[in-house]
Amino acid sequence: MMVVAEPGSRIRVARGALVVETKTGKKVVVESSVERVIISSSRVSISSAAVRAAAKMGIDLVFLDWDGSPVARLYPPIINKTVATRIGQFSASERLRRLIAAELVSAKIYNQGQTLKYIARQRADERLREAGYEVELLSGEPLRIADEDGPGFRDRLLSIEARTSRRYWQCIAEILPERLGFSGRDRGALDPFNAALNYGYGILYSIVEKSLLLVGLDPYLGVFHTEKSGKPSLTLDAIEPFRAPIVDRILALKAGRIYLKLEAGRLDYKSRKEVAKAVASSLSMKAAVRGLGRRIRLEDAIMIQARRLAEAFRGSGGFSAVRVGL
Repeated sequence: MMVVAEPGSRIRVARGALVVETKTGKKVVVESSVERVIISSSRVSISSAAVRAAAKMGIDLVFLDWDGSPVARLYPPIINKTVATRIGQFSASERLRRLIAAELVSAKIYNQGQTLKYIARQRADERLREAGYEVELLSGEPLRIADEDGPGFRDRLLSIEARTSRRYWQCIAEILPERLGFSGRDRGALDPFNAALNYGYGILYSIVEKSLLLVGLDPYLGVFHTEKSGKPSLTLDAIEPFRAPIVDRILALKAGRIYLKLEAGRLDYKSRKEVAKAVASSLSMKAAVRGLGRRIRLEDAIMIQARRLAEAFRGSGGFSAVRVGL
């Protein structure tokens, strides 16, 4: 993947090669091994000859808006990785969908346990630490039912998720200041902490959806959340492992210090700014990702999971959702 972000850059064909030329005259040849070129500035120009050359090389061209969200995508009318990914996603077997769904829910529960243990270390709270281990141990349950046949798989998975979430949110509620009035997770609740979670998840949602689009996946065809017109089911599936380590963790730790105020049932401007700042700092935090052997930024972990999803749908092997060690 190549990112072109410098204003004044040009993407053109020179002496038969596809090149990126900066305003200062520096030239970089785009090799055929590049899967996609991401254009993240409105002040980057591209010639029609370059578009044709990219298509012949099987390279996707992705245009991002000022906030990083994809606004347009060009890919060639031949089988490249994007087309192969979409074909694989649309034709995936029911068994593969079950395995991916179970992995995502398992990783969500595991990361919830890790989040509780992280908060426990910061607060020197042994009781919360034990609760973290308790939740983490439950992460194996979704994997044990992944190979079960029958129409009841989704209901069983939902039941496991709901049971562990109740325990998790009970622990979070116990450590928050009483003035916040938080008694548990409820998207429609009119308390400042639930509103902050909603806003933080909204930020995270856009980043996860972008990662799926960048690897060629259709965010509207999910594996766990029900498919409905206009509902980005795969985005809702893929976001699950990241809610706790990126949003819940930082907001729970800062709950006693961060400014949170509601106006007409919504966070006021200053509160939204505070939540966005907290989530941005969390995205930059480095964590160990199981199977990777090194610590990386949590925002980069989102992209890694998207690539793993795309590879799984293309039939490149199994799927492993992101489990983080905080």
